[in-house]
Amino acid sequence: MYKNQIKYFLSCCLLGLSFGQVDYSEIQTIFNNNCGNCHLGSSSGGLNLSSYTNVMSGGNGGAVIIPYDHAASVIYDRITREESAMGDMPPTGSLSQSQIDLIAQWIDEGALEEPGSSTGCTDPEAYNCADDDIWSTYIVDVGGIMYDNSCNWDWNTSTGEAEYVGGCELGPCEGYYNPAAITDDGSCRYYQAPHGDEIIFEVESNGISIDWSAFTSPSNAVLVSYHIQRCTDGCIWVAGFGLGDSNADQSVFDEFDWGEELAY
Repeated sequence: MYKNQIKYFLSCCLLGLSFGQVDYSEIQTIFNNNCGNCHLGSSSGGLNLSSYTNVMSGGNGGAVIIPYDHAASVIYDRITREESAMGDMPPTGSLSQSQIDLIAQWIDEGALEEPGSSTGCTDPEAYNCADDDIWSTYIVDVGGIMYDNSCNWDWNTSTGEAEYVGGCELGPCEGYYNPAAITDDGSCRYYQAPHGDEIIFEVESNGISIDWSAFTSPSNAVLVSYHIQRCTDGCIWVAGFGLGDSNADQSVFDEFDWGEELAY
């Protein structure tokens, strides 16, 4: 077993997206013109589409909008069903493809009430709100030290558990991929680190050889340094790979007397 940490920074700007951000007023206009019989004056299924707050509150079955993920959003599923299919919305007629695409774009940009900043991280390989949940790799335990890079979650030191604090629904956290950004501001942060078959361990009498040359960092990131801890009863930094070091080597021989379970 091993655990590891890796740091990156983005060294260059990425090409801007070819479209502007969606203003929620455009989405509300679509609802006003197509959903009035069931979801404006009344709230069929508990869903009221008369305002942003009501839309985001969902219906009897829960949320109908999943920010940053149009494919998982109930409302997108309903407006893209065949006109004769059960649950198709609106019940008579269909939205135009341009209206459907606009709703999808709005959701993927975070389903914000007002457009966010036009600058931010434009690399989807970086930390990403679409992946930011309680089981994500964004909160990790390295040698008993919690490294929390999540947007929606924070680590409660009193309970020793992650707890929901809110974040992504208000817009991506700093360093997170921002689908609405047109210009990259160099803020992207990355979570990827060597793991699984990317690491080869070879045990020798006086230590352990570790090789992670099979690991490739994200294409738009530049490696700053690898940092490695060896954990037995406690954890110490492997020589040359501590927090104060800058080391891009992808192998190391960790020389020490061992004879017990350990983790990297």
